[in-house]
Amino acid sequence: MTETLVLRWTPRPGDYVSAVVARRGARGARWRDRILGSVLMLVGLIALRAGLWPVAVVVAAPAVLVWLPVFSRIQAGMLVRPMWKANPHLADPVELAGWTESSDVMVIDLSKERGGALMVIATRGAAGPVDLDRFRAILRERIGTPR
Repeated sequence: MTETLVLRWTPRPGDYVSAVVARRGARGARWRDRILGSVLMLVGLIALRAGLWPVAVVVAAPAVLVWLPVFSRIQAGMLVRPMWKANPHLADPVELAGWTESSDVMVIDLSKERGGALMVIATRGAAGPVDLDRFRAILRERIGTPR
């Protein structure tokens, strides 16, 4: 007998902020930010040595912000806030409600509501038919039979 996995939650803006931060970290953006911060700090120190302290402050301040881990969440919040306000459906309760398949995509319903949120997974993303069969088996086991 297989158990059904039920996931159900109501999204919050913080969920999306965390997702943006996680994706940025996965893509190496934090390293790019730190390199940029290091370059800005170096330019700031050179300006300070040259006696141009206002330039040093203006250049070094963003460098310090880039180095702070909390700045990533602030940046992500600035991205998410307008998106959250523009799309009230982002706050709809989420549950893995069902799934279906066409010739080129698999659609996972994230709500039982008509027109509710969904996740589209392109079948071309699979390495081959065996992977698609494995994915279908997971969907059947965890969500149920396709609609």
